[in-house]
Amino acid sequence: MPYEIYGKATAFHGKTLWEILGNLRNNGVGRIVIRNDYNKRYSDPAPSWFRILKVEALPPEGKIQVLPPVVDMGEVRRVRALVENVFRGTYRGTEWLSWNTFKPDFRLIPKEEEESFTKVKRGELPPPYEITRKFHPTAPFPPLLRELIIREMKAKGTYQGEEPKLTLVVNDPNIIAEDGKQIHLGALSATECLRLYENIKKT
Repeated sequence: MPYEIYGKATAFHGKTLWEILGNLRNNGVGRIVIRNDYNKRYSDPAPSWFRILKVEALPPEGKIQVLPPVVDMGEVRRVRALVENVFRGTYRGTEWLSWNTFKPDFRLIPKEEEESFTKVKRGELPPPYEITRKFHPTAPFPPLLRELIIREMKAKGTYQGEEPKLTLVVNDPNIIAEDGKQIHLGALSATECLRLYENIKKT
């Protein structure tokens, strides 16, 4: 009678990062690897990948504390790698990969397929990630307040038949100083309770 396997299937399909980099010349510096899970999870055509910049080997870990008791996962080997991270087609900067490198989910991109996969020329990077938020400049008033404003405008004779709108202001704490304008930062460092420093003598 054949065995029947129950449970959730693993989402990892590939090799650990050390299995890939340990078999490459110069530990794979300059090569491109991907996480299969990232490219399966997101449906957009922009790929996610890592370019290896530096590799540091870590000692093997025979056991990993996943849930009590300790689960023996065989010869678990992590590696510390400095990579250029490209996530969903945008450059996210350099970072260190370490804690998740033991997962068997990495795949090496062949050199002849790098440009077609990354959609950039060899040695280049896609545009950096930028957060752009666009706000509508106005918003409608609540119904009761709108009727009161229209009634007040009619009483003053300024109502032109257009619905009044509330002008929105984005609250940005960063203020750009104008050219030639002097900035005074004394009030920012002054304490609000001077009596705490009455008995302190300057030396």
